[in-house]
Amino acid sequence: MIRPENLYVLSKEQAEQEPPASDINQISTTVEETVFLDESYTCSLVTSSGQRIMGKIVAREHSEIAPSSEVYVRWSTQHCCIYDTWNDQDITKAS
Repeated sequence: MIRPENLYVLSKEQAEQEPPASDINQISTTVEETVFLDESYTCSLVTSSGQRIMGKIVAREHSEIAPSSEVYVRWSTQHCCIYDTWNDQDITKAS
């Protein structure tokens, strides 16, 4: 799980110009939908395997992001937890 505000959405050109640091994960996605909310966009993104990701980005930084465009999503390894199965008590604020 990664909170939407901890995701960084980059255009293909931005991702090519700025390689990720060693503690940053990156995946390619396609924009399914963008919704403008005040100063930011909430984006619905889809991976090549069909997984959906919700991301939040500052509007002035990403005006070129539109449905069907290819973008890259990055996040710090410090901001993620991966679960394949869990019990409700396994997921706590301390995770």
